Amino acid sequence: MSATEDEKPPGPPPGPDEEVSMTDVTDPRETDVLCGRGGAALRHPGNQTYRRLVNLNKGLYITCLKTEKLKISRSIVAAIREQKGRFLERDAKKGTWYDIGDKKAIEKTSQALREGQPKLRQKMVEMGQIPPEQPVNPIQQQLGNGIYAPRQTPSIGSLGSMQSIGSL
Repeated sequence: MSATEDEKPPGPPPGPDEEVSMTDVTDPRETDVLCGRGGAALRHPGNQTYRRLVNLNKGLYITCLKTEKLKISRSIVAAIREQKGRFLERDAKKGTWYDIGDKKAIEKTSQALREGQPKLRQKMVEMGQIPPEQPVNPIQQQLGNGIYAPRQTPSIGSLGSMQSIGSL
């Protein structure tokens, strides 16, 4: 890829009746997200919008269950798609771009939401926004939360009939 291709300004978003091409894209629009590394992707307006959406949702993502996390990733992809944005990857052989599809776009978004999570979690704990993670007791992990596998706690009556190790 030449320097002039990197510096080429992105095209305008499509009009309401304009069809959005998903393959053999030669001119990514400003609403598109360019997959890959490098300055062109970092500076691209669609990528800046995408990173802003990801960063706005990282705090929420960290506190959610897995099923909710997937919904957050899907909603970010949907927000880009609503603006007629595509998730484009470069085809080096053809010199064109193609849309990676929703599945890969959601995976990419989930990965972006996970980036920097340990530092963000620590910061949120320090600010009192989330509780610190409790270390998991291996026995509790095997038994569950006590609802499905209730703990076996001896009753006071059963303690009196228990033999001590010394009396065996």
